[in-house]
Order: sequence, then C-alpha cells, then structure tokens
Amino acid sequence: MSQPPQQNKTTTTRTAKLTARQFALFVAILALVVVTGASLYVFLFRSENLAFRTIAQSPLHWGNLGLPEYTANEPALFVIAKPEEVNDLATKLLTHEPQTVEQLRIMNYDHEFAVLALHGAVGSDGYGVTVQQIQRRDSLITIQASFASPVPGTVNAMIVTSPYHLIAVSKVGTWGAQFRLVLTNGSKPVAETTHFIP
Repeated sequence: MSQPPQQNKTTTTRTAKLTARQFALFVAILALVVVTGASLYVFLFRSENLAFRTIAQSPLHWGNLGLPEYTANEPALFVIAKPEEVNDLATKLLTHEPQTVEQLRIMNYDHEFAVLALHGAVGSDGYGVTVQQIQRRDSLITIQASFASPVPGTVNAMIVTSPYHLIAVSKVGTWGAQFRLVLTNGSKPVAETTHFIP
C-alpha cells in the first residue's frame, strides 16, 4: 500500500517538470514574438529623412511679389514628378519665372521630384515660407516648413505677395506609387495633396 503514494508523488513531479518546460517554452516563444513584432513595426513604420535642395525661393525683401498668380489666402502644395508636369505648373503659377521653369525642365526625374510650397497670398511683403525637413514614412511624405511674418514695427510694402519655396527632393528607396504629401507649419498640417511619384 505504500507504492501508490510514491507513484502519485512521481506523477506530480513529472507534471511539475512538464509544466515548467511548457512555461519556459511559452516565455521563449513570447519573447521571440515580441522582438520580431517590434522589429517589424520599426521596419514598416520608420520615418526616413529625405534630402532636398532649393530650386527657387521668394526672398523677404521689400517689394518681392513671390508668385502673383497664386491668389488664394491658404497655403498650398504642388508636386512635379515627371517632365510632362512642368508645363502645367508653368502656365498656372510660374509665368513670371522662366529661369525657374528651365531648372524644372532639366531636372533628372529618375532621381528627384519637385515640391512647391506656397505660403498663401498676403497683404504686404515680409512674409515667407521655408522648407526645413522632409520625412517619408511608407506612402506619407511630411514637408515641415516654417512660415515667417513681418516683425512688428518694421516698415513693409503694402502690396499683395505670394511667398513660395520650390525644392527638388531626392528619391531614395522604392517609389512608383501614390503618395500623400502634407505641408506643416511646425507640427500643424496646413495643406496636403496626393500624387503619383514614379
């Protein structure tokens, strides 16, 4: 009769060992899932900075009109991703900027695309827009800009101006898709557009 209690003790010990092994395996699998999931998240949702260069920008000096063809008061964003799109923008907004149009025509659109950030029409000079940083995360491109306004107490020409910053953005990585581009003033979105960038 002393045999059955020992068997029961052995069975309990085996069950405890099996449970400890199962627990250790569960913890190892859970750790693997967490590490893999975090790596995948970082890979899929990481932001990368895109290099850019200025093609043209309206200065803040006295009497600068910017792009007088753009008369809306709100900021706007335009994209030129292939040579065929230059003429459309040239006839709409760049009629007074033949040198800028020529620079857009000679760009290598296999390696770059152009972005035109517009401040919006204002009632004096002293305003401006300057792109500071461009970040891409998957199909979202965020164009972070600073918007300048006249310093209080300074004398400014009371003319309608439309400040702008036209940039060429380097294409790094995979493209050939529809992108959502958002222009921000600091962290606040002020304009957006979608565009196919080959």
